[in-house]
Amino acid sequence: MQAEVLRLLRESPLTSDQVIRDVRESVAVGEVSLAFSTLVSWLYEDELEITPAYFEELLVMTEELDMQTWNDKLRELVREG
Repeated sequence: MQAEVLRLLRESPLTSDQVIRDVRESVAVGEVSLAFSTLVSWLYEDELEITPAYFEELLVMTEELDMQTWNDKLRELVREG
């Protein structure tokens, strides 16, 4: 799961060096849930557009980490067409 969160981070539209560093540090110490939560919360807070394919990948991770409460918020970020 750590590798998957890091892959999602690399493919994300996040640009804040501090947020990227925080996600990586959380993964490094084994806090995968915290890392993913940080990733998705900043996607939402910064209202960053995501592709439908990236959204689907995030949904898989929300299921694995039992964080489905993010699904509706993330759906708002999906870029249409």
